Amino acid sequence: MKVNMIKRFSWSIHNFKKASALRIEKVGKSIWYLLLFMLLLTIPYVTTLVIDANQSLNQLQDNEEIQDLSFTYQRSGLSYDGSEDVIEHHNLAIVFDESLITEVDQDTVLLMQEEQGTLFTNRNSYTFLYESMFANGESFTIEQLGSELLNFILVLMILSTAIYYCLSVFIKLAEITLLAFGGFIINRNLKRNVNYAQLWKLSVYAITIPTIIVTTIQTTGMNQNYSGVIFWIGSFIILYMILSKVPKKKS
Repeated sequence: MKVNMIKRFSWSIHNFKKASALRIEKVGKSIWYLLLFMLLLTIPYVTTLVIDANQSLNQLQDNEEIQDLSFTYQRSGLSYDGSEDVIEHHNLAIVFDESLITEVDQDTVLLMQEEQGTLFTNRNSYTFLYESMFANGESFTIEQLGSELLNFILVLMILSTAIYYCLSVFIKLAEITLLAFGGFIINRNLKRNVNYAQLWKLSVYAITIPTIIVTTIQTTGMNQNYSGVIFWIGSFIILYMILSKVPKKKS
């Protein structure tokens, strides 16, 4: 059966009768569908990371009020040409005393400690070592630090995206396997002509809509308390609907 990925996706959403026919295909095609589907769902994750980091880095690099602030890195500790413990300007705060981190409410917070710094954004935090960016005794400005952070965060994003994708696929495979076992219980009443391998392939397509819904909830920052419940209930309902389109066992 030659069915492209777009049709598979479409059938998984609104044509359960045709989706039920995918049970007879080779399992490799279902796995390819899952890999591509999860790759597409990685895009919102990456987009959120990029937007979040870009907003914070822009606060550092485009803020003229703090561009002349100078630091000097030495192995004995960080020094700077000021005496303030906290520098606040619009949505950016630079904190030199960790105990004061909870007293600022800016969207972007840069914590500068003796040996390392941490950039806090709306969604994430990035901890970095000065020695990985600057030589001993080297002076740098906030603008130069922002440029170094850009490269540092870019590498972290690449690694994070790869790990996120691999973990997402692994978890989804486990969920599909459990759902397929649950399909046996569903099929006791339906008595459709399917085996476990076919149930597993149908489960791949049954999780399409619930996975999209859960990903949307996670990406938009909505309340995630019931996302697991939504996924499992939705997956079992759709698997039931797909199985109902499979011919019954011959008596």
